[in-house]
Amino acid sequence: MTVNPRTGLLAVTVLTLAALPVASCAISGPSLATPAYNVFPPASSSQLPFVTPSYNPLCPLNGPSDQPWVCRKLDSATKTPRPTKTPPPSATPTTPTPTSTSLPPLEAHRWSPQRLLVRYDVFGGDGPCCLHESPANLTILSDGTVVITATHDETFRTLTTRLPRQQLCSLLNTIDRTGFLDYDPQPYLDQFSVSGPDGGNTTAIEVNVWRTNKVALPDLWLSILYRDEWLSDCPECPPLPDVPPSLRDIYLLLSQIQFDDLVPFAPSQLQLWADEPIDWELAELPPARPWPIVSPSLSTVFVDSQYPSDGTKLSGQLARVAYSVFDTPLSIFGQLFTEGGQTYVVFPRALLPGEDPSDPYKSPTHLQCSPADGLWPPP
Repeated sequence: MTVNPRTGLLAVTVLTLAALPVASCAISGPSLATPAYNVFPPASSSQLPFVTPSYNPLCPLNGPSDQPWVCRKLDSATKTPRPTKTPPPSATPTTPTPTSTSLPPLEAHRWSPQRLLVRYDVFGGDGPCCLHESPANLTILSDGTVVITATHDETFRTLTTRLPRQQLCSLLNTIDRTGFLDYDPQPYLDQFSVSGPDGGNTTAIEVNVWRTNKVALPDLWLSILYRDEWLSDCPECPPLPDVPPSLRDIYLLLSQIQFDDLVPFAPSQLQLWADEPIDWELAELPPARPWPIVSPSLSTVFVDSQYPSDGTKLSGQLARVAYSVFDTPLSIFGQLFTEGGQTYVVFPRALLPGEDPSDPYKSPTHLQCSPADGLWPPP
């Protein structure tokens, strides 16, 4: 639940947990034949055919990191995951102890995939947020399409790439090796209901492969990265929920994953909302520019944005043209435009392939992954 900064009203964010799907494929070599397997083996291991991407999309494209413990410097640019509404405490991160999840050997799988394979997102928390939600931190579709939301301060940009089958399978293999497909979130939720802090964000992870699992867990970053600091700063507080290796490893994998060849996302479908700006938006957002598109007019979008309607939907080339008129990166609070002497605050929501029922997106008839596809490189 968050407070809408434009109205002062409480808003409830409802979403289907599609965060980071899981997949599995096996790898040859004696280390994988044993039940206990560390999903993040030493980099010197020559038995694991790692795929080597070079860019972490969940870190900022420029500027300092708000959450430096989950980011690394790559090509002299610091990159950080999408910031939450509640800034984390300043502390030295706790390095997870490398333990293993007991798993059977990795196997080959062939299945008919759903549209959504993996989804990872962080949302909620105290403080004002956005007029409308941006796409998830990470979405991976069954055709290999990857869409990420890279956020810095109060701006974001949406980037995309496409994984060939072998790279996609290497990621699904690694997800399988975390043990997340067998993870039960109820013990975490039961413990959090007794001892968890208030006002934090929620991490959502969803995996849909030959098996499925999805969770929505409050303050997962705190439970994984700052457990020791929490106990030392608040010794009288109850302990944070237990985090087994299966949950810790899927979180570290998806929050720190890297991709090559990311480019700006050009949506084939776009949702637009428009409203009358309030005083702080007029004062804080960049100056308004004239709305350059004849149709739809902002007066039409404004009418379409009033309850119970849900904005104006654009498709095809018009969606791409309309999306291109917004600043990059875009403020999470929208952008100011003028039309006919009236100023509006406008928010675009790029719809992902197949997100709207009218989108003709089709999943592959089947996917097949094997141990020979390898593992994703460790974060």
